[in-house]
Amino acid sequence: MKSGKISAYITSLFVLIIAFGFYTYARLMLFGVGGDHYELKAQFLSANSIEPGGEVILSGLPIGVIKSITLNKDTFMADVVLSINKSINLPKDSQFRIGSVSMTDPGIIKVIPGKSNQFLRSNDFLTNTQSYQSIEQSISNYIFSGTSLSNK
Repeated sequence: MKSGKISAYITSLFVLIIAFGFYTYARLMLFGVGGDHYELKAQFLSANSIEPGGEVILSGLPIGVIKSITLNKDTFMADVVLSINKSINLPKDSQFRIGSVSMTDPGIIKVIPGKSNQFLRSNDFLTNTQSYQSIEQSISNYIFSGTSLSNK
């Protein structure tokens, strides 16, 4: 009877260690190791559809994650901190748009690279941002302004 309790405790401890290992691995995959990324700060009129842990996408490939989203009480805009892979050098005039891959996917931040010869560095503040445009807004713009559905 006593050996049954000890083996139950050992098995439970083993399961907890494995669960903690999976949790740690998932956090590292989500937010990366500190030295492998650099942070960028941005403001959006609305952070609708994005959340911390969401992807930052360039040409359909993930290059970083959304680290945090807070409300700026002075400007009433969403302050977003991005963690970008250090091997990716983004031009300073790159555009950052909130969007989604499909209608059912969570929000992402799409990067449209600029043409500048200067590159963003850690803790730079992004000024070229665009909030999420819903399908209803896109259709409304198309109908009432005579433009195409795609963002230019």
